[in-house]
Amino acid sequence: MLILIRQTLTALDLANKSGNYSILREISAPGFAATNDAARLSALFRNQRERNLDYSGVLVFEPQITAGPEITSDGMLRFAGVFPSAVSQISFDMLFASVGGQWKLFGLAANMASPVPAAPIPTPPSQSNDGKPISNAPPQKR
Repeated sequence: MLILIRQTLTALDLANKSGNYSILREISAPGFAATNDAARLSALFRNQRERNLDYSGVLVFEPQITAGPEITSDGMLRFAGVFPSAVSQISFDMLFASVGGQWKLFGLAANMASPVPAAPIPTPPSQSNDGKPISNAPPQKR
């Protein structure tokens, strides 16, 4: 799975840098290639190209898998995750089809963004003597 993730995101990174999306089609399943010609992929990833995203620096980190891996009802391998980093992070969602005994790219969502700061951990509300939380909020109508 780690190889599939890194190969796919490296191919996307090279495609974005060169403007040549045929590499994504070459490593993909026939269904992906049939639906996504190089011009369509170029249009889909235009925003990333215009932002000059560089995935290579983040790919050295270990990805954190947030969903899957799972085999879908139609026999495809799906997983999602992030490459965390202090500067930026890559989020991804990938779908692979088995073609000739190999997993081939069938679906891809990937983007780079600034890391989201962790949400503060809420402190529990103060307790009254009877064990009920104390609240300054007006009672809600039911």
